[in-house]
Amino acid sequence: MRLSIITPSFNQGRFIAQTIESILNQPSGLDLEFIIVDAKSTDGTAGIVEKYRSLIEKKGIRFKFISEPDRGQSDAINKGSKLATGELLTYLNSDDYYEPNVLGEVVKASTEFPHAQWGFGGWKFVDLEGREYISRIPMSYSKTKLLCFDTIVQPSCFYKRDFFLKSGLIDEKLHLSMDYDLWLRMSATEDPITIPFVISNARYYMETKSATKTMKHLFESFQLQKKYSKGLGIRVLQYFYLLRGIAVILFGYDISVRIEKKRQKLLHSS
Repeated sequence: MRLSIITPSFNQGRFIAQTIESILNQPSGLDLEFIIVDAKSTDGTAGIVEKYRSLIEKKGIRFKFISEPDRGQSDAINKGSKLATGELLTYLNSDDYYEPNVLGEVVKASTEFPHAQWGFGGWKFVDLEGREYISRIPMSYSKTKLLCFDTIVQPSCFYKRDFFLKSGLIDEKLHLSMDYDLWLRMSATEDPITIPFVISNARYYMETKSATKTMKHLFESFQLQKKYSKGLGIRVLQYFYLLRGIAVILFGYDISVRIEKKRQKLLHSS
């Protein structure tokens, strides 16, 4: 089974080498396809990518590097997904990276559950330098929880390409909760399987959209929750989590802030 990995990129030259190396650090013999869709970065990203081209191809990974203007991250993901030839599909942002030797287990899980259309595994939240802040491994899936808050970390989610295309691709009108919107649309027709080990490292730092537009992200997600659900019981839960989210942000306790505070403490103590 071929797994296609799409990486949208724009001026992430300081991180993209680690992203690429995390794909190179997967087991030999896997049928992998790696598509980087770069929006004409001006920070030397193209040169970094080209330095890795021979290593990627030597590993036997099908590789495409596209560098052209786009309409943003969602457009880049959709563009790469349409070019992908793998039965299994995912996307990995250019500041995130995989754990070593995990993609073989992802393919194995998909093979063992051939009727599963999508699934997700565990993750680590890491800081700017890649230091681990927290690690989580999902042991079960709850649609009710998913309708109240995003329980899936994007780089650890995989789906069948045909199912993704049928679900309608990434909504390019969304710029903050497009991942969550996709999970909610896919969950409307199919439950995901859970993969009980850590797959990816999601980097949180103060320059990301999630950190600079936290409140807007929260309300965008809330609108999606209302869009994809109905009933008084679920709506009460959604308002509870909305109010809790507002309090977390106002008191400076959202995840990006917590990770940065710990990072600063480590920097000052070293």
